[in-house]
Amino acid sequence: MPNNDQNCCRYCSGERVEYQYTRHTKLFMNTFGKARTLEVECINCPPFAACIHRNVPTRSAFRINYCPNCGRELLRWDDHAEQ
Repeated sequence: MPNNDQNCCRYCSGERVEYQYTRHTKLFMNTFGKARTLEVECINCPPFAACIHRNVPTRSAFRINYCPNCGRELLRWDDHAEQ
């Protein structure tokens, strides 16, 4: 959830947006509950490997306080109680 006193970029708008990607890793900006998160999605096995986890991504999420793209402060957990 963005802080409304500043203009937000498309990454800190509160929607799930792909932020960066490589061949086997993707980063997303997202909201989980009331927290803004940076999600990491990695493919475990290369596309040419004979692996049972092929095309099954591993995902992690990290709570963040600032937008990694524009640097503006995002709302913290405590800020939501006031709204």
